[in-house]
Amino acid sequence: MTFGTRLRTAREQCDLSPEQVYDNIGLPVKSLSEYEADLTAPDPETVNELVKLYKVSPYFICGLSDVYAPLVSPVDMLDLTPLSEPNKLLVKEIFLALYKLDALGIK
Repeated sequence: MTFGTRLRTAREQCDLSPEQVYDNIGLPVKSLSEYEADLTAPDPETVNELVKLYKVSPYFICGLSDVYAPLVSPVDMLDLTPLSEPNKLLVKEIFLALYKLDALGIK
């Protein structure tokens, strides 16, 4: 599977049109079309923006894995349904702060 095919697969898995990609990150439709057709390659910053938008593993996009794997935020694994909206936001903020500290190796 080519790089462009991987980009198109990830976009289609998100049910996003090229126009919606433009609306979200400002990437011109023509540029996206060229990337998906393997005519040109995006710069690393654009790849990062697409990975975040598509919520897909960068390993899949870059060809290091053939398995399409959506990224799941650790916060998305929490069941916050019994909480009120303000408490849900508070728990998410605390959890993300702790997760970032842990990722940085700060105990």
